[in-house]
Amino acid sequence: NKTAEARAAFERALSIDPKLVPALAYLAVTFSDQARYEEALKIYERALSIDDKNGLLHYFWADTMLKTAGPDSARVESALK
Repeated sequence: NKTAEARAAFERALSIDPKLVPALAYLAVTFSDQARYEEALKIYERALSIDDKNGLLHYFWADTMLKTAGPDSARVESALK
């Protein structure tokens, strides 16, 4: 399973450097791709706490938020500003 392999690789990278934003972002993508949106959102939020100026992270966070049941539109709009 390629997703499991990718997730394991990103987690290994994060065990070396827990603040590695690209690894966090791609790890979140693996969860989002499997409709595990809440887990993905937590990881995006962790990445954003490290790099809150990263527009792509804000986009992915908002896109994932919109996929959840009953997205909080105010929260999404806030993230996109």
